[in-house]
Amino acid sequence: MPELCEVCKGKGQKVLAAVICTDCRQFYCSACRDVHRMFRSTKDHKYVELVAELFDEKPKADDKPKPLPAVNRQSDAIHGKISSGFFDVSTPTDSSVYQVEGSEFEVIWRTSFLTEFQCKTNYEKQKCELCGAAFMSDGRILAMDKANNCLILFNKRNDIQSVCLIGDDLKPSSIAVRPDDSLYVMSGRFLVTFKVVDTDTGTYITEKDSRRLPSEGRLVSLNGTKVCILNNYKVTLYEKRFQRSRPVDISIHIRGHSVVQCFLENKLGNKFLFPDHNQRKLLCISWKKELMWERKFKHPVKWIVEVENKFLVLLSNGEIFQLNTLGKLIGKIGESELEEVGWMSYHVASSRLLIAGHDGKIQIVKLDRDTYSNLFDTRG
Repeated sequence: MPELCEVCKGKGQKVLAAVICTDCRQFYCSACRDVHRMFRSTKDHKYVELVAELFDEKPKADDKPKPLPAVNRQSDAIHGKISSGFFDVSTPTDSSVYQVEGSEFEVIWRTSFLTEFQCKTNYEKQKCELCGAAFMSDGRILAMDKANNCLILFNKRNDIQSVCLIGDDLKPSSIAVRPDDSLYVMSGRFLVTFKVVDTDTGTYITEKDSRRLPSEGRLVSLNGTKVCILNNYKVTLYEKRFQRSRPVDISIHIRGHSVVQCFLENKLGNKFLFPDHNQRKLLCISWKKELMWERKFKHPVKWIVEVENKFLVLLSNGEIFQLNTLGKLIGKIGESELEEVGWMSYHVASSRLLIAGHDGKIQIVKLDRDTYSNLFDTRG
């Protein structure tokens, strides 16, 4: 039988292993391998990719992964014109081309709409207003309701598993979840760390640490080992133990721009990605403060996720596009029906994409990884 990830197996999950660590002699899925690499004691470990020859049962050549059944809507293959609605497909055509600021590209994607749900708890005093939502490493979802000052943890069935009231003195503005499931909440000048603890008696969200920073800012998590604070036009990086590194001042390139978020493209040469809300641009800036490339859209950029060295870009009107590392548009994968979209998060092990709105609604879709990989190979 194919080997299972030993970390996921310990959590009661059955996830096929993708690699074996030659130092630990343990099997890991791709998500758990990334977490394993994050720790200083194991970051230099070597891995061997698992192939069919390592399994007792070799997969047949004609075997294809079965799409996950849709909960509310039908599963469709996108290779044609996308009509209104989230991943709603009209009659496919042989050549479907979209125009975005003069660029042409074809949509080739497969996805299944899984579910949509609303963040709502018994503690709710005001209408829910999210300031962030993201997947944890095991596939559960964490959301921050700033209107009611509570953290909401959903289980894998998207039912509320735990609620943590954080008190009226904490006014959250942004959150970030790291691969080790540490949750950072930015409130004014305070950076507060929370941790999800699973016990025999239940699941709890506990506060671990609170630190006062020199200035207020917007919180962005970077590559699992650092935390980034974006304040006005200056970026400050903090190491895992909050040892402050030298601030990176990039105001020479983005002065006058409304920067809403930044990412560190650490695998591909340490570049920052800045969505410019006012100019409806996505800017790529190097550590040397050089403008590498920029891409203009018809609507402001709200959020970005990095998936296998490519980027999924969420626009304010709900459209989601795919870009390569050079800023080239590869394709449009769909359009969300949510009002006031705000965030995206991608779960590698299950190939699920989360789209969240400010009003507390969350949509989850399943991406077909085979089609996804082929798209990268032929279009990247």
